[in-house]
This record gives sequence, C-alpha cells and structure tokens, in this order.
Amino acid sequence: MERPAATAAAADARHASARRAVVVAVVCALMVLAARAWLVLTFGSSLPFWDQWAAEGMGTFKPLLEGRYDWHQLFSAHNEHRIGLTRLWAIALFLLNDAQWDARVQCLANALIVCTSVGLFAAYLVRRLPAGRAAMLCGLLVLTAVLPFSWENTIAGFQNGFYFLILLTFALLWIAAHRPPSPGTLLLLVVLSLASVFTIATGIFAPLSCCAVLVSRAFAGRVSWRATALLVVPLLVIALAAATQIPHPAYHESLRTQDLFELVRAVAVTTSWPFVAPATLALSLPFALFFWRFCSKREADSVDLFFSGLYVWWALTAFATAYSRGHDMLGVPSRYTDLLAFGCMALGYFALRLLDAPNEGAAQRRRQRALAASVALLLCGGFVAQSVVHVPLLLDRHFLTRIEAVNVRAFIDGDATALSAKPAFYIPYPDAAALGAALSDTTLRRFLPVSVAPRDGTNAATHCAPPGPVAAQHPAPEVCPPTAGRLSALSVALWQRFAPGVLPRLEPQARPDLQTGLRCTLHTLNATGPQGDKMFVVTYAATLRVAGIVVHTGTPAERRPLQIGLLSESGQFYAATTWRPRARDPVVHLPGQAVSRGASFDLGVDASAVPHGRYRIMLGDADPAESCDSGYRLDILRDSDAMLMY
Repeated sequence: MERPAATAAAADARHASARRAVVVAVVCALMVLAARAWLVLTFGSSLPFWDQWAAEGMGTFKPLLEGRYDWHQLFSAHNEHRIGLTRLWAIALFLLNDAQWDARVQCLANALIVCTSVGLFAAYLVRRLPAGRAAMLCGLLVLTAVLPFSWENTIAGFQNGFYFLILLTFALLWIAAHRPPSPGTLLLLVVLSLASVFTIATGIFAPLSCCAVLVSRAFAGRVSWRATALLVVPLLVIALAAATQIPHPAYHESLRTQDLFELVRAVAVTTSWPFVAPATLALSLPFALFFWRFCSKREADSVDLFFSGLYVWWALTAFATAYSRGHDMLGVPSRYTDLLAFGCMALGYFALRLLDAPNEGAAQRRRQRALAASVALLLCGGFVAQSVVHVPLLLDRHFLTRIEAVNVRAFIDGDATALSAKPAFYIPYPDAAALGAALSDTTLRRFLPVSVAPRDGTNAATHCAPPGPVAAQHPAPEVCPPTAGRLSALSVALWQRFAPGVLPRLEPQARPDLQTGLRCTLHTLNATGPQGDKMFVVTYAATLRVAGIVVHTGTPAERRPLQIGLLSESGQFYAATTWRPRARDPVVHLPGQAVSRGASFDLGVDASAVPHGRYRIMLGDADPAESCDSGYRLDILRDSDAMLMY
C-alpha cells in the first residue's frame, strides 16, 4: 500500500532555498577546483603515464590522425574495464587542444568533473537536510575532495573513469530516490546506467544500488511494486549483461585474493578505510541500526533511501576492490580511495541520523551520540591520516615524473640509450622497447606534449631559434620550440604563475671551503652507478636523484641541513640546501669510519639552472657552510629548458 501524499510530501521537504543551495554548491565546487588544480600544477606532468601510451597514444590518437580510427574501439576492453567515457573525454580534449597530447591538461579537465560532482552533492545536502547537518556533511564532502590521499587519480589524466562513475552514481541514486515512476524516469535511469558501465568495471554497481533504492521505496509503501518492477527489471538486465562482458585478463590473476581467508582480510581493510581494519564495525553500525528500524517500521524518507543506496554502492565497491586487488593487501591503494571516500558520505549521514532516533532514555541517547562522534572522528581523522601517509608517495611520484620527462626528451633528441636499463618508473611505460618504438613513430611525434616534443621542426613554431649550447660531442639539430595547443598554452600559463618549486633547487652560490672534518662519498646518481672512473653522464640535468653519505666528526649529521653542490671546471659553484628527507641503510661505507643510518641520504634536487659542462660533485653541511669533495664527477651534455619540467 502506498503512503498518503501528505506524508510523502513531508518526507521530501526542502530545508533551504534553491538560491542558497546554488551559492553553497558554487563555493564548495570552487574550493575543490582550486585545491585539485594546485595539486596538478604543483605535482603533475604533461607527460602521459603507463597505460596511456598504448591506450591513448598508439591506440586512439595515432589512428585518429591517420584517418583509420574504428569507433567500435570506444567500447573495447581495457584490462577489466570498458572505458568508453574516458576515451570520448580524451578525444574531445585532444581535438580542443589542437591535436596535442597533454596529460596535465587532462588532469585539470578531470578536476572539473570532480568539482561538478561536489557542487551537485552539496546543493542536494543543503536542499534536503537541516542547516546544521547539511553544513557538517558539506564539510566532510569538501574534505574528501581536497585532501591528497587520492593523488594517483588527481595527477594521472587517464583515471577519470572513477570521477565519471561517482557523478553518474549520484545522478542515478537521486533519480531513484526522488523522482516518481514514469517513462521519463525509466529513460533517464536506463541511459545513465548504460553510461555507468562504460566507466570502469565497478560501474555495474551503479544500476544495482539504484535497484536497491527502488525496492526500498516500494517496501516503504511509497510506490507500487508494479511500478517498481518496471523500473528495476531493465536496470538488472543492464547490470547483468555488463557483468558477463567484464574481461578477466590472466596477467591480473595474481592481484586477486587467493583464498577465503585472504578475501575476508582484504574486505576488512577496504571497509575500514580511511581507518584500520578493526574500524569496520564502528563505521557500519549506524547503518545497521537504521536498517533494522527500517525493516521493522517501514519508515524512511527519500534522503534516507538515497544514502541507503549510496551505502550499498560503497559496500559493493569495497568488496569488489578487495576481491580483485586483495592479494597481500595491507592498505587501500590511492587510486581506489576516491570511490571509497564518496561512499563514506553515507557512513557520515547515518552516524548523524542516530541523533534523530526516538528518545528511549538518557543512557541510549548518550550511546548514540558517542557512536556518532566516534564515526565522525574515524572519518575526519582517517582522511587526514591517510593524506599524511600519502604525501611522501606523492613527492616521490613528482620526482619520478621529472626523471621520466628527462629520459623521454633525451631519447627524442637522439640518445638511443636513454630508455634502456632504467630503474622502475624512471621511464613512463613498463616496456622500454615498446616505448621506444612509439616515440620513434612519426605520427606520434607530431602530437607529443610541449615538454618532450621534438625540437627539430616537427610540430614547431614558424620561426626557429638559434641552436642552444650543446656539448661538442653531442651536437643537436636546430632548436625549434614546439607550439602549445590552446588548452596547453593556458595550462602552461597557470603552471608558470602558480606552481611552486617542490624540489631543492641548485643555484649559484659562493664556494665553501673544503673541510677535513667531513667525510663523504656518493653511491648512485639517478639510481645508477658511475659509467667509469667515477664519472656520471646525463643528457639533461633538470632533475637529479643523489644517494650517498656525509659524516661529520662533531655534531651528528642527521641534525644538520645537507648541502649538495656542483663545482664547475671554471670554479662556478651551484648548490641546494635541504634537510635529509629520507635516511636509508648505508650501502657505501667509508674506510675506517663507522657510519650511522642518519648520515646517509637519498633525495632529489632540481638542477635545471645548471648549464652543460663537467662538474665535481660536492657534499657537505649547509650550516655552517662546509663542503667535501665526493670524488665523483658529473658530465651534463645539454642545457635544460624551462618547458622540460612542464
């Protein structure tokens, strides 16, 4: 039996004007856009990464420019996914950017998808909830979107399938919870469900969670079972049909959970995020209490049903993540946290919902408030803690993007060995031979980002500048700066204006005195040993990773700022000062000297201002300025230009 119209209308009451909701939505969206744009400009890169080379560069943009793109490829499999929306988005940005590939442009555009979802969700909260509760949930929503725990998606242009899925899931749940059954509602649900299965593999959970909301509406007596069936059956068909088409590549079998015990452990990890595994019960208990009351009394308003659907979606997503990536899982990888963070909004809602529970005595009220406070603390504290954990990983990835750009640019400029025998993630694709073949393709070279595009006239400006200084043994062709596409030009301007330098930068300084009280040596530069006679050779020195040991006979080395310097044959000294960000177990020992762990270092520096030439590598303390000759030399073959780090 359906509920009376007056009761249903009361359940759907608005708590704020549309104008106020729009203002709050715009403010929240702009906060998220600013935070994400800053993260992309500071830590991102224009260089495509990993799957993008095969899926976008060689698989989409090259055939598109050559006039042989098969549009059926939009719906073809990519690992376990069918990323139709990601491909369409990439093609649109590529064409709008004057047929130039730019991962940083993609990342900035992806931020627009995120802030759209946040704005719509914030407007929904303001319209449908009392002011105090809406403010708390809006704060939680903004927190999930601005903190950097999901950095892997934020600074990777290829990861927008997660963002499309969040946006489509919100739309589907809103329609299922609030719109009356009608042919128009059915059409919207079908179209959005079809779109959701072409985001990522877990897109099938969007129509399934939508079905849960529709069934709950019927169970609560808000709509008839017949009308519900007419909406649910098509969505189930879409979800089941899509599930049968999910590929299961053999090379990902090792990532899946291998037995029931491992699955249970992985589910505990994913359902406890952003906290640790024992938090599962506390996070889900508020929903369990709501569900018990709903089943016993059949009372729930549209907002309750919306968040119930979101909780179901979150639970299914957490289980699928645990199953598909749960082998030896100790924590949730950054790229999956956007989805879990979105689902955490349901956990926060039902924790606050406890405050509306019937008054059954002071003791019960205290227990409910304590549980609500515990969930809020676990969520907010967990988000902050996750960000703290992931910041070092983000910094490391930022350094690696610069090294990848240096190696790719060196290969483009004629160094055939620039991609070979490199450590993991020192090139932006796991197969060096395949990457080299792609970079040698004349069509692909036409649309490379400006940071690594050829300077030989391909995709270049009309007028070429005179050749820059190049070491005599490595002559370069005439330098022709490539033209940036219209979106890349805007991105470059933003990057030059707002992106701060993250790595310590080598700048001209007065040469310090050599000190006999310092002992130092070098282990690796850019994770490789010297090429012979203690000589390191790099084509470009825009970014250097230096690992070694500095020992002082007085104050322990770990309490002193470290100075890394390059001393040219003409006496010019370039140096950067930093605290040791990463102590490591020493792999090089100084003869006759006991080396403490704090005396070692492994860090990256920005050497883009250092001109080509040969240098002595100096290590020492910055306060006071004391230097030690490591005994190693560095040969920089070419000058770095500013765009190399874009």
